[in-house]
Amino acid sequence: MDTKILEEWKEKVGSPEKLIIAYLKTPSFSKAQIANIQSLFQLMVDYIVSQNMIVIKKNMTLEKIMYYVNTHLHENITIDEVSRYINKSVSSLSHLFTSLLKKSFKHYVIECKLKKAEELLLEHPEMTIVEIADQLGYDDPYYFSRLFKKYKGLPPSEYLKQSYIFYSQKDVFKEPLEKKLTF
Repeated sequence: MDTKILEEWKEKVGSPEKLIIAYLKTPSFSKAQIANIQSLFQLMVDYIVSQNMIVIKKNMTLEKIMYYVNTHLHENITIDEVSRYINKSVSSLSHLFTSLLKKSFKHYVIECKLKKAEELLLEHPEMTIVEIADQLGYDDPYYFSRLFKKYKGLPPSEYLKQSYIFYSQKDVFKEPLEKKLTF
């Protein structure tokens, strides 16, 4: 085998002395040094993998929570209920929300419900505030209205009026210019 390598080297480079010089210039490591380098690489790989697994696991847990909340908007969603669903403690769920989303679980649920309320108001203007509150799991429509006003700046009825005015003005601009100018 060694003679085969030497013959191939002679064909490609020519001189066997160059092979010997190249070999001598190559750094060599003892078995102990190689074992240390392997250990170092293993530590680095383990650290990288563990960090990525934590992030992936947190994101997967957060996605599972968000899915649960969005599919249960019609209910009174509690942090206890969701923590049982994801099999985590209430404190770890709370910490997860504040660390990743920078808001509390309760605040997130309210935002999701109010976003759905906006959709319902715009898509079904015939629905009453009582019906929308009920559909979003609020037993008290007055509480729902107060929350809506607190987070959106307007009570739901006023929001609907302003949205109607806004969208009706946009519809005017969608008409061809010739129609607007005819008397």
